[in-house]
Amino acid sequence: MSLHHANFAETTLAAAITTTSETSITVTSSASFPATDFIISIDTEAMLVTNVSGTTWTVTRGYESSTPATHLNGATIYHDVS
Repeated sequence: MSLHHANFAETTLAAAITTTSETSITVTSSASFPATDFIISIDTEAMLVTNVSGTTWTVTRGYESSTPATHLNGATIYHDVS
C-alpha cells in the first residue's frame, strides 16, 4: 500500500458518525484531498481512507491504534501523515 499526501487538505463531515463501527462517511468536499490511500483525523481518531466516491469515503476506523469514536456533523477532517 502506498499512502498519498496533500498539504493542508481539510473538509468537514456532512453527516454525523453515530457508531464506532461505521466504515462509510460523508464529507462536504473531497476536492483538496489526494488519491487513496490517505490518512485523516477527526477529533482524536485517525482513519485510513481506502476509497473515495464523490463525497462518500470508505474508511478503516481506529487507524494506528487510535480509538474509534462518534463524531458530530460539521466536525473538521484534517489530512494527516503517519
